[in-house]
Amino acid sequence: MVALLLLALFVPTRGPSPEAAYQKARRSFYALKADAKLRRDRAHWLVAAARFEAVAERYPQSARAPQALFTAAELRSELSRLSFVAADRRGALMDYREVARRYPMSPLADDALWRAARIELDRDDDPESARADLQRLLQKYPRGDMAHRARALLASLGAAPGKAGRSAPPPPPPAERGRVSVAPEHRSIAVAAAPTKRGAKALEEAGPAPGGVPLAVQMGLRVRRIVIDAGHGGHDTGA
Repeated sequence: MVALLLLALFVPTRGPSPEAAYQKARRSFYALKADAKLRRDRAHWLVAAARFEAVAERYPQSARAPQALFTAAELRSELSRLSFVAADRRGALMDYREVARRYPMSPLADDALWRAARIELDRDDDPESARADLQRLLQKYPRGDMAHRARALLASLGAAPGKAGRSAPPPPPPAERGRVSVAPEHRSIAVAAAPTKRGAKALEEAGPAPGGVPLAVQMGLRVRRIVIDAGHGGHDTGA
């Protein structure tokens, strides 16, 4: 009898499966998405992101791990657009890079490098870090679905410092509102962001990113000029 009790103490109990843990994290995301009051509290975003990160940490070899880590990065990125807290943006960058580092064979690896480069150029005003991630993307995934965007964005950056070539100065970013996707399979939530001047032209030439992320979104900060837009036809009636 004593032997059986000792055996029970040392035999590990079976935890939830990777799929069950992932679905639990998704439910917390959907609860956040459905409740405007929860979305106003930064702590709820951090909890939702941490639950996805926990899936990747606990089940690193599961098929859900890269998807969970990518979704955590998306949550932190979107939170940073609302909170303007640098730690949230850095957390998103870290998770995106970890997707590419840990799961280089995942279909999300090149997307993660692309998203990291966009943050670095668009919001951190760090073209050299963006250049490094774009070059890594093209080196590892030259035929991936992000390759053509990466080439356009990299070409618009011009030559690296100390090398031949010049890059044209980018125009001021246009005022635009857009939608930011939290995860590939989730619907997007409309938010505003503020890209730097350096990234505006590059993002416009690269075209829209997957998930409907806006190319150049301006919140009205540091406005230096007013542009009257006559419209482009269709649904766009201009100012």
